[in-house]
This record gives sequence, C-alpha cells and structure tokens, in this order.
Amino acid sequence: MLFVLNKSFDAAKLETCLLRIGPKGAVLLIEDAVYAVKSNSQSASVIASHLPRLTVCAITSDLMLRGISKEEILAGVTLVDYDGFVDLAVNNEGLQFWF
Repeated sequence: MLFVLNKSFDAAKLETCLLRIGPKGAVLLIEDAVYAVKSNSQSASVIASHLPRLTVCAITSDLMLRGISKEEILAGVTLVDYDGFVDLAVNNEGLQFWF
C-alpha cells in the first residue's frame, strides 16, 4: 500500500505513522511533509531507521518550492515527480492519505 503524508509531523508522530506501515510499504511525502527528508531535520533519523523496510519517496516540486536542494536530502530517499506519484499509486495495492 502507498501511504501519502502531507504534514510536517514531529519525529515522535512520524515514528508512530511509519510503525503502522507493514513491511515493504511505500511512503510518499508531499507538501510540508518533505521537510522530514532533509538530512539535518529532526525527523531524519526516524526516516533513516525505516528505509531498510520501506520505500520513502518525496515529490521534487514540493522540495523545490520549499528551497530544499537534492544535496540536502537523506540518502536512500527516492525523488519523484507527479508521473512518479501515479506510478507509485498504480504499482501499490491501495492508497492511504494521512492529512
């Protein structure tokens, strides 16, 4: 299943969300949620700890709109455009939005 998050949660709330996702799940961060993939963010360690079991993606245009460069992104995070979003939605069984 693909889980789409749009809010910048604090690290504890983000951890709670990610723990609810089964193994090999996919997470797409959009809008303000993309702040979590900055390598120096409070949530970076939470994201990094889940990368071995989850696919974590972020929308490139949302990163650009917030002034976050590709060099600032945590290693292992996949950057996707809106076509990539559609591919993720099609290739996963179900879609769950967390707004």
